Amino acid sequence: MGEVEWAGLKFLAVARQDAPQLRAPGLYALVARGGAGMTLLFAGEAEDIARAVGPQHPAWQAALDAGFNEIHVALVSAPRLDRLQLLARVTRAHTPTLNADEPARAVG
Repeated sequence: MGEVEWAGLKFLAVARQDAPQLRAPGLYALVARGGAGMTLLFAGEAEDIARAVGPQHPAWQAALDAGFNEIHVALVSAPRLDRLQLLARVTRAHTPTLNADEPARAVG
């Protein structure tokens, strides 16, 4: 699907069904891509993206209701504190609507 940038970080766009293959630490974003462009709905970080991202995710259904059709991932094997700082950078720059209550919330 290709590369995209969020807050200057490179993410790989993957289909929802490909998330279980991503057994690595990093950042992830639930994204709605359509004719008007891309909307970042939720951003998070996880030690194991495959375990964190799926129908069990707290924001999954709300993201689906908002048109979620892609997962964007940035594989970052840095310590969790570094991933949280990168996540905060993304959420500050793009204000994902489903992160509204906790701007740098981490799941997984």
